Amino acid sequence: MATSKAAWANKLTYLIERKKTSRNARRDAGKGLTTKDLRRFREIRKRHDMQLARATFPVRPVSQ
Repeated sequence: MATSKAAWANKLTYLIERKKTSRNARRDAGKGLTTKDLRRFREIRKRHDMQLARATFPVRPVSQ
């Protein structure tokens, strides 16, 4: 597994809690993240659903 559960949770937290200024939104868009994605992050986090998290946002292996 490329990412530990803690790292995954931290990433979700970071993405959600960061204020969504227009500049941040543009930066996220560059990473392929949409507002819809962020809404899904929020929903997953609320339910602490790791299965859903993995299914929705597959973690790609870092070294390829």
